[in-house]
Amino acid sequence: MPHDTDGPADERCSSCSRLDPASCPCPPDDGYATPETEVVLEEVADERIRQVEKWGVQTRPDGTGGDIYKQAAEVSKAHTDAAAADGSLTWVDILMEEVFEALAEDDPVRLREELIQVAAVAVSWSEDIERKAAS
Repeated sequence: MPHDTDGPADERCSSCSRLDPASCPCPPDDGYATPETEVVLEEVADERIRQVEKWGVQTRPDGTGGDIYKQAAEVSKAHTDAAAADGSLTWVDILMEEVFEALAEDDPVRLREELIQVAAVAVSWSEDIERKAAS
């Protein structure tokens, strides 16, 4: 159980033994990836409620899988790899690679997997913004 301590006398993380559990890389033991995850996911859920209230439940064609999206996914992946290699990687690079990978998919199961990855990167980016604002 990450971040458990043996009480006030021992303020070490039980997973990595760092003296300050708040500064260790271990995930919190509350079921969320980071302390900011719960806040961001609650905001996402609230936004989904607003969308359904405004537009109702929507069913539309996917519109994915075209050659143009496959080419864009390849270009985006190459760009992201190069940015990672030279130390200039940004959230935009990561998110756009995931978006283009989703757009390139024509298999519904793989498309859903890619869209979950898009959502996870967007949540991660939002968490980073939350952390920066708190510091």
